[in-house]
Amino acid sequence: MTPEATAGFENDFEKDIFMAINVLRAETAVFESVVKAVREGNPLVKNAKHTDKLIKFLEMNEKLGEIRWDKAAMDATKQNNTEKVAMQFTEAPYGGNIAKIAQLVGMPVPSEEHTIPNY
Repeated sequence: MTPEATAGFENDFEKDIFMAINVLRAETAVFESVVKAVREGNPLVKNAKHTDKLIKFLEMNEKLGEIRWDKAAMDATKQNNTEKVAMQFTEAPYGGNIAKIAQLVGMPVPSEEHTIPNY
């Protein structure tokens, strides 16, 4: 990841989550080995009922490409989320990120968008 991309994160937690998602997508075996090590070394999760399900899922997961960090996309998402939160909604409104990035870059951007409400 470039220094410019690393500087674009608001904090280390945001950067760590982004990088962990890419490890999960592109190097599932690495992520699987970490989960197994945590399960064996941590008594709090050694007998957790969902740990084995997670490991089985990771074993079956197909390798996916990495997500590329894009400043315009991150800025658009953050601006869209700020606007949505200001609405003080009771149910999360769908969409808005694609329209916001098109507004920021001045042209349509071919992409897909998924909203996960109540997460």
